[in-house]
Amino acid sequence: MKSYLYGLLSLFLLAGCASQSVEMPFPAFEQKAALKGEMLECKEIIAPDFIALKGKSMFVTSSRSDTMLWRYELPDLLLQSGWGTKGQGKDEIGLFPMFCRSFSDTLYVWGYTPVTIKAMVADGQAMKAAHALLLPQYDNFNQMHILCDSLLVYSTVSTDYTIKKINLITGKPSGQITMERDEHGETFFDSHRGIMSANDDFIVYAYSYKKQIDLYRVSDMTLYKRLVDKDVKPEIRMGDMQHTVQRYLNVMAGRKYIYALYDRQENGCCLEVLDYEGRGVAQYSFDVAPFLFDVDEENNMLYGFNGNYENYFIRYKLLFD
Repeated sequence: MKSYLYGLLSLFLLAGCASQSVEMPFPAFEQKAALKGEMLECKEIIAPDFIALKGKSMFVTSSRSDTMLWRYELPDLLLQSGWGTKGQGKDEIGLFPMFCRSFSDTLYVWGYTPVTIKAMVADGQAMKAAHALLLPQYDNFNQMHILCDSLLVYSTVSTDYTIKKINLITGKPSGQITMERDEHGETFFDSHRGIMSANDDFIVYAYSYKKQIDLYRVSDMTLYKRLVDKDVKPEIRMGDMQHTVQRYLNVMAGRKYIYALYDRQENGCCLEVLDYEGRGVAQYSFDVAPFLFDVDEENNMLYGFNGNYENYFIRYKLLFD
């Protein structure tokens, strides 16, 4: 009996150690730099909704215009083509179009129908649909990602506070992460609200009202690392967005690094660059913050957009030692 109790005690101790090991203090950033952006004029789009870099191109969605999808050549963003007509007809886009982030050469576009994702490839200067993926049902899709060309990962944090994974080959759910919730039940002002991004190995979840980033494994949807600055407390005023302090505004999971846009309030927005072991790589401040952005990791270039400059994209060179 004693050996049985000792065995149980050992299991509880091991479980406690494992739980503690995933949480670590938010890292410091030894490398810091102030970046000055290059303003690149864009005459075709009033304001983009999504940006996706792929190969030598930047793709943009624009729900305000009749032509909703655009392709620009890197690095100077020369217009290559526009396609995707707004409407309810055959091959027209009937909804708010979103890119599904991926690391393949295929551009995935959701929005033609509520349950259709079109896989698009380059055909010279133009883009054509190679095939369509039919989803098992409509959901409150946010931050959609297609990983290894076979898994759909997306967030429904704005409604039921989950991150879901669907096997696109079988059409079946293959895992989900259920986030914690505050007792008050006010979804928008929940202290666990956040934004997610993913690469083929990790899901990154950055909290809107906390100085906290969680990393989950895509394979089994379990928590891998939790980076927390406990000195930064949530400042949430129920029903008062003006006086509620937002922390993380955007996040992108690259192949090499995590890129998180953090609002330091009186010190302005900065880009935190971290590796997947939770180490701080670099912290960049901006003259014009790119609230919408994507990163060309091969050339260390960030392309972004700030709504205060509607007819311009912004290009930054990221400086790594």
